[in-house]
Order: sequence, then C-alpha cells, then structure tokens
Amino acid sequence: YRDPTYGDIVCGFYPIFDSNGEPVALVGLDLATSDIRSNITAFVIAIIIIILAGSLIAGRLYYSFLSKEVVNPIRHLNDVAKNITTNLENDTTPQIDIHTQDEIEELSGSYLKMYNDIKGYIAENAAISAEKGRIDGELEVATQIQLDMLPRNNPAFPEHKEFDLYATMSPAREVGGDFYDFFMI
Repeated sequence: YRDPTYGDIVCGFYPIFDSNGEPVALVGLDLATSDIRSNITAFVIAIIIIILAGSLIAGRLYYSFLSKEVVNPIRHLNDVAKNITTNLENDTTPQIDIHTQDEIEELSGSYLKMYNDIKGYIAENAAISAEKGRIDGELEVATQIQLDMLPRNNPAFPEHKEFDLYATMSPAREVGGDFYDFFMI
C-alpha cells in the first residue's frame, strides 16, 4: 500500500505453528520499497561501473597486444619495404627483427627471400647486360672489318666509260659470310 510518510510499503505475514500444527502467532513485516529501490539502483550502478572499467582495461590490454604483436611488426616491415631501392643501391641487407611466431614473422622471412632474389636477379641481369655489351662490341668490330674488306671505289673502273658496276652487301645478321671483289681480267 502507499503511505504518505514512507511511500510505497510492502507488507508480509506468516503464521507460526505449535507442535500440534495449530497457529499460535502471526509474524508481520512492513518494508519501504524506496530503500529496496535505492539499494538495487546502487548495486546496478556499481555493476555497470565495474563492467565498464573492466571493459576499458581489457580493451587497453587488447590494444597493447595488437599494437605490439601485429601493428608494430607490420609497420616495421612496411618501413623496410619502402626502403628496398635504397637497400639495393647501397647493397645493404635490410634488418628485419620480427619474432612473433605467426604469419607476420613468416611474411618477414618471405620479404627477405624476395629481397635476396631481386638482388640476385639484378646481379645476373648486370652480368648478362655486360656480356651482351661485350658481344655487341665484338660484332660491331667484326662488321667493320668485313665492310673494310669489301671494295668501295665508285665507280669501280673510272677509266672505262662503256660499263658501270656497283655492288652492295646486306648481311642477314650483324656479320655476313659473303665477300665480293671485282677486277679487270
């Protein structure tokens, strides 16, 4: 019932029985619900604060874990990858110190393998280019020697006006195997 002084009041009664099972007394209890509500509200607020604080602490710990174990190693690998051309130009192997025992560590190993493979391909390409340059130079000298062996006087026989003679050689590749000459018999 509602009391003007105490507010909402809950009443409860329970009979007390003797050894023969006969009721001998009646116990009654009046409780003001405002006290119960304030206690429940305080308890719920305390639980919410504890849950929020626990969630914030757990979130911070999870963020620290992710930062240390995932984000920082990926950032480090990204920085190393950004400097790949500098490392290749300076002929320095990048220093990758990632020990996370997971896919990120495996990725760093793959990156180092890729770096060493690229470095090997560059060295191989440089050797092939140098060899090609040497061969091209030798072929150019051979072409010039061959061309110098062919007659170049034009007209071939200036004292003979009754005929005109001209010849050219176009090799299929840099150097051909055909030679020619002309002379008066």
